[in-house]
Amino acid sequence: MSEEPIRNLLRRLPREKASAGFTDQVMSRLDETQRPVWAHPRLALAGSLVLILGLWIGIGQWQAGQDARVNERIHTLRNEIQQAQKDILLLKDLAPILYLGGDKGVDFVLDLRQLVQEEGNAQPASFEKSDSGAMKGERPR
Repeated sequence: MSEEPIRNLLRRLPREKASAGFTDQVMSRLDETQRPVWAHPRLALAGSLVLILGLWIGIGQWQAGQDARVNERIHTLRNEIQQAQKDILLLKDLAPILYLGGDKGVDFVLDLRQLVQEEGNAQPASFEKSDSGAMKGERPR
């Protein structure tokens, strides 16, 4: 079907006359519908304040959680340091024994204190400092 018969039918319809102030009414309705609800200044200000307050509280909570984790880690490290210091004191009190190796049947262990007694003034490598000024792990010259 072509468009011409439809146009002829539409031309035969009676024309409606717009009421006085029709254009003004349409324009005022368009102005009302163009502004979204969130675009009202008071609502936008209130939403911004709520968002800022929420961020401030959230960052404060996150920082408090971070501080708690850091304090917990510091406490754990202090405990580990104290335990390591106790272990070092215990190891210093033990005899300087050197494990030389072994197999399923035999383990070879050397008590370095016996070497000191046999050698006279020689000191085991595990001693921290000798009288001759040699440092830990070095042999006196």
